[in-house]
Amino acid sequence: METRVLTVNTDPVFQDRALAILHQIEDLETQIVRNLSEAVQALLEENFDGLIIEGDAALALEQATNLRQHFPSLTIACLLEGGRRTDVGSRAKEQNIELLVIGRSTRRNLNEVRAVAGFACRYARGRNRSMPFAHWKS
Repeated sequence: METRVLTVNTDPVFQDRALAILHQIEDLETQIVRNLSEAVQALLEENFDGLIIEGDAALALEQATNLRQHFPSLTIACLLEGGRRTDVGSRAKEQNIELLVIGRSTRRNLNEVRAVAGFACRYARGRNRSMPFAHWKS
């Protein structure tokens, strides 16, 4: 059974490295939406195991907090492009939202995206699943 993750990515043209890596993971189905209203609609219509919001720290956390109010049991992670984790960390912790900061280096970025994917899979609907990374391309 696949783990289904909804990803909020506001850039309609550029598919960043995080999305490319998430698409390579076996047993992880990723659906991409472009804004918060599309995310709410998708979450109401379909069954997802987790949500990943990409973007600026303050905006991503604001969107995640809004979604947390309506979907309290959903696993949510923010993949942050800018800002420091400490600036929004306490608010994220209050809302049970995982924060991962995208680094500049490819190796660091790969490890952080793996952590997000692992996070989504580990907590997906109470399933205790580990994410095999051996098949990933660097």
